[in-house]
Amino acid sequence: MITKEYFARCITLMSFLFNTVIGLFVFFVLTQAASSTWLEDFELHSLENWHLPQPSHWERVVIEGNGVLHLAVGGPVGKNPRRPVKFAILEGPCLVGFTLGVKLKKDPIEEESDLIVVFAYQDKEHFYYVHLSNDTGDVSVHNGIFKVAGADRERIAGKGSRPTLPDSEWHHVAVVHDRLTSTVRVYIDGESEPRFQTSNHSIPFGRIGLGSFNNSGMFDELHLDGTTVDLCSAEIDSPLDD
Repeated sequence: MITKEYFARCITLMSFLFNTVIGLFVFFVLTQAASSTWLEDFELHSLENWHLPQPSHWERVVIEGNGVLHLAVGGPVGKNPRRPVKFAILEGPCLVGFTLGVKLKKDPIEEESDLIVVFAYQDKEHFYYVHLSNDTGDVSVHNGIFKVAGADRERIAGKGSRPTLPDSEWHHVAVVHDRLTSTVRVYIDGESEPRFQTSNHSIPFGRIGLGSFNNSGMFDELHLDGTTVDLCSAEIDSPLDD
C-alpha cells in the first residue's frame, strides 16, 4: 500500500533529480558558451544568411534608400500542431541567451495583421515566439509570448496587454532572454518596463527568426548580442508542414 509519506518522498526525490539535471545543463552551457554579436541591416543584396521558407515569398527591397527584409506573402499556418511557419531563420548562431533588437513594420494594406519574433527555435515543433499585433492580449492567441512544444501554441505571457502594433509605422522591439533564469522580457519602442515577461525552462536554446503568423511585413536593423552553444543541429529543420 502506498502511503502519503512514501508518495511525498517520491515527489521530493523527483524534484531533486529535476533540479539536478537543470543544474548540470546550466553548468555545461556556461562552460561551453561563447559571446558573439550579429548585425543585419539588409543593405547587402543577398539574403544568404537566412533560411527562408517559400523563398519566393521573401525579398530585399529598398525604401527611401534603405534596404529592408520584406515578407511579401503571408501564410500558410501550421496545422499539426497549430503554429506559425512563415518566418526567416538566421543561420549560424545557436543561442542560449541573448538581447535582440529589431525594427519592424506591418504592411499598410493589411489593417489587421501580426508580426513575430521567433527564438529558441530547435525544430518545427519546439520554439518560442513573440506575437506582435494590433489586438490586445485579451484575444487568446494574439499579442504575447507563446510556446510551441510538440502541441498547439500556448500563451505564456501577455494576457490583457496593450496592442504592440497599433499602426503601420516602424516600431522597435527588444527581446531579452536571460540564460541563467530563463526569464524573457519584451520591450516596445524603448519603454522602460517590459510589455511581456515570463520565465520558462522548456526550450533552453535555439535559433532566432523573423516573420508573421499569417500576414506580411518588413524588418530592418537587427542587432543581436548572444551567448552561443554548439547544441543546434547543423541542418535547419524547415518550419513548414511536411
